[in-house]
Amino acid sequence: MKNVANVMVLATLAGALTFVITYARLAPWRSTPVGRNVMSLMAVIVIVSTLAAANLLFGLDWPYRDTIRALSWGSIAAIIWRRVALVVRAQTLPGRHEQRSLVAVRPVVAAPPAEPSQVAADARNRAFRTFVQGLGVDLAVAVVLALAASAGDLAWTRAYWATVGTLLAKTALTTAAAYVMRIYAPPAR
Repeated sequence: MKNVANVMVLATLAGALTFVITYARLAPWRSTPVGRNVMSLMAVIVIVSTLAAANLLFGLDWPYRDTIRALSWGSIAAIIWRRVALVVRAQTLPGRHEQRSLVAVRPVVAAPPAEPSQVAADARNRAFRTFVQGLGVDLAVAVVLALAASAGDLAWTRAYWATVGTLLAKTALTTAAAYVMRIYAPPAR
């Protein structure tokens, strides 16, 4: 179980780092308080996850560990208290009964119907995203099963490979369903 926990620490670091890089490149996170808040929270998760990963790799006795540890946890504390201040400010501002969220509510505007070529392109895009997400889940399950096998709790049997194959088939079917549903049942606008 220790190996599984170590893998989860590394998976947390990889996921948080991937999110920060992707969010920084694709989203206008600097333009809204919520975006800045999400980015800062995920950044401190990267910092603390990196500290945990360094402890796994180098043990508990490496240069400047205590200083880096204090700075890491201090950054988490600062972000948490910043969130507390944001919630208090949002809930105590005049007009708070009209808007109880940190996210501004925008009116829904009906969009004109999409062209068939746009619908097909959106369907391909949605299918691709569904495929990547499903494949990510399949990979995570395969890794957990492989770790369990290496710990001696699971053998590399035909049932193991049937499980992994079933997961991959599920991903293929889900991808096809996402494409078909986008073509024949577009989202409400």
